[in-house]
Amino acid sequence: SHVVIEIYDIEGQLVKNLVKGKRQVPGDYAKSWDATNNLGVAVPSGVYIYRLSVDGSHIEKKFMMLVR
Repeated sequence: SHVVIEIYDIEGQLVKNLVKGKRQVPGDYAKSWDATNNLGVAVPSGVYIYRLSVDGSHIEKKFMMLVR
């Protein structure tokens, strides 16, 4: 399947592309985020949204990230 994982801030602005257009076979996968944006700059604590897209289907969930 064609997989895209993106992180957005609470205002809907794209923060980070974690996975973009990667083909995956069925199975279990894990991906972590280092709390940086696409430019490599650290982002602040707050509420973010991740969006998982697989072959045109989308799931969006909010999460709270706390940075030390």
